[in-house]
Amino acid sequence: MKKFLILFIFVFIYCAFLSDSANSSDNKPAAGVEIQKKSTLFEDSIFGPWHTSYPYPFNPIADPYAKTNPAVSTGYYFVDNRDAIDNDYRKWKPVANIIDTNYESNLWRRVLSGPHQQPPGYWPHENGYAFFRSWKTKNGSPISGSWFDYVDGNPNDVDSTDDAFAGPMPIGFDFYFNGVRYDSFYVSSNGIIALTNRRYFYNSNGLRTPPSGGQHCYDNMSMDWFVGPGGATPAGYPDRVTSRSITICDGYDGTLDPNYDDFGYNIAVYEWGNSHTGPSPVANGTILQRGGSLHLLNTKLPVIAPFFGDLHLSQYNPVTKKAEDWGKVYYKKSISGDSLIIYFVNAVLKGAVVTPLGTYYITPDHRPTDGADAYLGASAQICLTRKDSTITITYEKFEGILQSSNYIAWRSDFLFRWNTTCGVRGFARHSNFNSKDPTAPVPALCTGNPYYPWTNEYEQTTYYFDKFRKTQEDLGFPEASVAVKFKQWKNVIRVIGIKYMLRQELPETDPAYTGLFQVQLSADKVLDKELLAGHRQLGALQPVALLQNLTNDIQGPNGINYQEQDVEFRARFMITNQATLRTIYNRGVPINNNCLSLPDPDPDNLCMGVPNVKVRFVHVTNFNTLATTLNPYPGPGNLNGIPPYGYVEVFFPLFIPNPTFVNHIGRMQARIIAEPDYNDPHFPHYDDEWPFDDTASTRFFVMRRIPNDVTFEDDVTEYHVVHDINGASSPIPSVLKWVSFNTEVVNGDEVSHHPLPPRGSFKADNERLSGDSTFYTNYYMQSPAILMDRNPQHPFLPD
Repeated sequence: MKKFLILFIFVFIYCAFLSDSANSSDNKPAAGVEIQKKSTLFEDSIFGPWHTSYPYPFNPIADPYAKTNPAVSTGYYFVDNRDAIDNDYRKWKPVANIIDTNYESNLWRRVLSGPHQQPPGYWPHENGYAFFRSWKTKNGSPISGSWFDYVDGNPNDVDSTDDAFAGPMPIGFDFYFNGVRYDSFYVSSNGIIALTNRRYFYNSNGLRTPPSGGQHCYDNMSMDWFVGPGGATPAGYPDRVTSRSITICDGYDGTLDPNYDDFGYNIAVYEWGNSHTGPSPVANGTILQRGGSLHLLNTKLPVIAPFFGDLHLSQYNPVTKKAEDWGKVYYKKSISGDSLIIYFVNAVLKGAVVTPLGTYYITPDHRPTDGADAYLGASAQICLTRKDSTITITYEKFEGILQSSNYIAWRSDFLFRWNTTCGVRGFARHSNFNSKDPTAPVPALCTGNPYYPWTNEYEQTTYYFDKFRKTQEDLGFPEASVAVKFKQWKNVIRVIGIKYMLRQELPETDPAYTGLFQVQLSADKVLDKELLAGHRQLGALQPVALLQNLTNDIQGPNGINYQEQDVEFRARFMITNQATLRTIYNRGVPINNNCLSLPDPDPDNLCMGVPNVKVRFVHVTNFNTLATTLNPYPGPGNLNGIPPYGYVEVFFPLFIPNPTFVNHIGRMQARIIAEPDYNDPHFPHYDDEWPFDDTASTRFFVMRRIPNDVTFEDDVTEYHVVHDINGASSPIPSVLKWVSFNTEVVNGDEVSHHPLPPRGSFKADNERLSGDSTFYTNYYMQSPAILMDRNPQHPFLPD
């Protein structure tokens, strides 16, 4: 007996200290956590400046939320080609496809490393100003004359591929970014692209002219439409709004407006007219800046960044001491005019490069083959697609390492993630349209609104990563053959969370006991709630969910993701037994004007004919607990549904598990699903294009009493395989006997030299539990034993 006890203790301790090579326990993701997942409210603390992958600015815990700040309705969301998407992958996933410059080579254009590689008179060209240049000569003096001039018989010394820019170059088609049309672009050697557009309409001779049927030559999509008095325009910059308003209101067509068509050029590279004669040639707030956060760039600058940082396109090989065409940029317009590809080749990190062990200074002109320890290069293609206004960044390769003094080598992709930024940023516009009063006009230009046909504009920024300094090497972004697609997918409904209503835990003989479901279990306490089937006080719950309308109508019917308000939809709550995969509860509740208008309590059950069901328009007072207070309905806004960014609380029918039903016992997954596309003629079809925010889930347990005349025993031969809420499959002790936290069933022959009996091969018991003879019929475990992982952080075991 003593020997057996010692052996049992040894096996238990050994199992507790198993390494992570064992099967992941039931509360751990099977494949690790991907930081940049789709539309996650709260990312890692150094993922972007706002710690979210939502289009920003968006405050996910604001209530009320301003209708006039609709980035979440109209901004860019992203997916990459490695995201696990159950929907049609062709609709969501980009393809990591690099287009070789030898394919349709006649369509590729090279951005030259300086203007003087072509003879005088070549510029301007039909392909724009496709050459890199700097603001300064090598000795730091400002240039005199233009980039094309010759001084004393020699060309102006402006050729550069470090802190340099090229453009403007024509996109070749009307590309809509955040709903604003752009016609040209700039490229910076620091790994960023700026989009620009014209102020005026022009005829075939390049002269300002009103378009057919138009009364003036001003382009409504002009970037300087909001550059007026009181705005963010620096002092001294021309007041474009007033000049345009006065011109049109006085009956002129704008052809004699004294302002130049130079706004895009000024904000993209020129820093609002500064001369760039200071100590640094880098323009703060423009694409000449050496990296940074996209939303902090100059006012109204729309940008696309594959890797925005201190980069250069090296043209000199220090080993051969010769000029070498190493760093390059190409661009290609498709022959059908439906896409533009911009191709960075061998963009190289330089300067102060941050690593987990400190900052290292990298000299510029290394090559991957010259034996240097500090070549950090990357190549990527950026594709702008006219058809759906998508932007796809495909990383072709990352080369080189940085060898630290501690004999640690940092990979190029890892350090690009630590030192550069990827994302999109631009400005959208709205007209304060109200679908509930569509006849209310926006004030005309000459009647008090100088910004007509717009009312206001708003910034929208989405980060894929922003100097993401996480020490794990294998986060998966950026890396070779990864493609990330940014698109204005329509996002209709957001599920915020789940809470429960419970009965009072009082004896039924207590005078205070009512039997009503009036005790609220807050959202931060719902995970792993335990029910005792058949017990009146402890054996039932009422699911409650909080949802939010994410749509908006202020852009008007022709705007991006316009949605007529107010919104009616449905919400569905489902409970699935994780061991049998049987759905044991599936109830939908309409969120419509009828249910929202009913009194609380509703004695006649008029919402859907079921007691306890109710739908309430609410304020959220605590997003951690999902505590709420009632909002007036229909209120002063005469609501007929949920208004833009409004919150709704839904009380579902009761869930009362039956102890005699095996499928009602065990570990359960609870899910709340918003249904904006419900196939019901009484509900509109909202065409939700971003169905990743409309589901939330949690876990709870249902137990039943073991009769007093039954002895509890378990030799682990009756175990079950479960599908957890994170998608992992794991064998756990019998769900009919145990409530398992961080516990799994493991192969006794592997974890011990002498496993406890019974030994041999034992099949999972899911088949008998579910009544399905095909369910897990081939799942076997050798000499099963229970691993009680009491501490998920395994102690360190010395050799």
